[in-house]
Amino acid sequence: IKNSISNTISERIISIYIHFPFCRSLCPACPYVRYLYNDKLVEKYINALKKEIILYGNLLKDLDLTVSDIHVGGGTPSLIKPEHFKEITNCIIENFKLANNYDFGIEANPNDLNEEYVFKIRDAGINQLSIGIQSFNEKNLKILGRIHRLKDNFSAIKNASMVDYKHTNIDLMYFLPNQSIEEWTKDIKIAVNQEVQQVTVY
Repeated sequence: IKNSISNTISERIISIYIHFPFCRSLCPACPYVRYLYNDKLVEKYINALKKEIILYGNLLKDLDLTVSDIHVGGGTPSLIKPEHFKEITNCIIENFKLANNYDFGIEANPNDLNEEYVFKIRDAGINQLSIGIQSFNEKNLKILGRIHRLKDNFSAIKNASMVDYKHTNIDLMYFLPNQSIEEWTKDIKIAVNQEVQQVTVY
């Protein structure tokens, strides 16, 4: 296994992607692997994840690899408790060599980003945030099956701006069912006036 993995790695600087496949609700537009959130199942998942990090750390320890960035996607990574993020961060530090200026980013739902949470995950090692705004239109949020509302979008962006994250992104979706050009144009105008470093559209 070790030789098979090492033969696929051509660079010494690598990234780590972690998939957290749990959500409060299952949006009909999402094509990714996800399951309804369950505390006991998530606890088992976090423990299994740490074991997998240790396993890969042992397999790759002689390859002189350096991790430049870590990204947690989903699912809904902002459902992970700050103490679990700290455990994951420590586990990676113990089993991989990290660059001095490594980045640790997560994807987040707006309604998870309250004032307490944004600071606690920062303290747990998160320095990049990608917020799943998707739309600044109530009707289109409902079409997408999102459980957050327009007010949650603005609260999340405001709360994130209070923290010294290295980078904050917001996601927008377009070409939605019956979405007008005027609605999409308004979304863009609102987005570019927010306190974020990047807007991603898809």
